[in-house]
Amino acid sequence: IVTEPKLLLLEDPFMELNPEESKTLIDFIASKENPWAIIVVSQNDYWKQFCTEKIFLSDGHIKRS
Repeated sequence: IVTEPKLLLLEDPFMELNPEESKTLIDFIASKENPWAIIVVSQNDYWKQFCTEKIFLSDGHIKRS
């Protein structure tokens, strides 16, 4: 983040934090003011509100929404 990457790849980030800390960090990471694209794999539904495209794996099949 310090070097302003163009892409962040994240897998279950912040899952060890409490929900409020996690939301604060997600708000920062997903802010449109930041210069990066994000690909995130997470069970935290809070990420969904920041997505422009969602891809789900269900019963071995890829689904888009």
